[in-house]
Amino acid sequence: MTNRIISVKVSAHARRRAVSEMPDGTFRVWTTAAPEKGRANEDVRELLGEHFHLPKSQIELLAGATGNNKKFLIMS
Repeated sequence: MTNRIISVKVSAHARRRAVSEMPDGTFRVWTTAAPEKGRANEDVRELLGEHFHLPKSQIELLAGATGNNKKFLIMS
């Protein structure tokens, strides 16, 4: 099993749902979910799961629960 920590810049309340890897290795995620009660974080986990072809149970938020810049652990 290989674990990887990624940096993610999140835009909540966006018009689209998308994931993009930036040239520096960080990720940019757009979610239509509101940043209330963890809804946006859950949607970001789901989007990252789709991007990495993993269940969201293998995507863990490590840091940045209330900010735009987050760290996620990808367990694959």
